[in-house]
Amino acid sequence: MSISPKANELSEGVHDARWIVENVQTQEAAVRGYLRNAFPGVDVDDVIQESYLKLLKARTAGSIFVMKGYFFAIARNTAITFSIAERFILTRR
Repeated sequence: MSISPKANELSEGVHDARWIVENVQTQEAAVRGYLRNAFPGVDVDDVIQESYLKLLKARTAGSIFVMKGYFFAIARNTAITFSIAERFILTRR
């Protein structure tokens, strides 16, 4: 008996959710605090959401070795990108 593709996707989704709860959410408060202090003009919720997506992609690729440091680095780089984009938009107005 084989597992249907839809059931396999659901299983992967549950596994990803468990990984986020166990590894990412435990660091989220510290990352949010850092972002609020270092990037006061950036929407922290947007940065966190984008960081979660990037973390899931990196996890799939198998490139995460130190979760806490990786999360902080991704969040910082995402905040910088958002800041640059915001400045670019403001100068175009």
